[in-house]
Amino acid sequence: MAHDRLIRKSEIIHLTGLSPSTIWRLEKSGRFPLRRQIGPNSVAYRLSEVEAWMESLPTCTLASPKSKAAK
Repeated sequence: MAHDRLIRKSEIIHLTGLSPSTIWRLEKSGRFPLRRQIGPNSVAYRLSEVEAWMESLPTCTLASPKSKAAK
């Protein structure tokens, strides 16, 4: 954790591809890392927590295309 850093919401959006409202909904439901208060009007997220969240997402498998001969 010595190299962990705090990142702002704009970087979260860039890293995850999620919209601000989706991040808020996921955070509110406990499915996204919580923000940290870093000043009276400023919040940030720990990069390590966001990266761990991204790693925890399930992977998708691609379905093989159905052959036309099978129809």
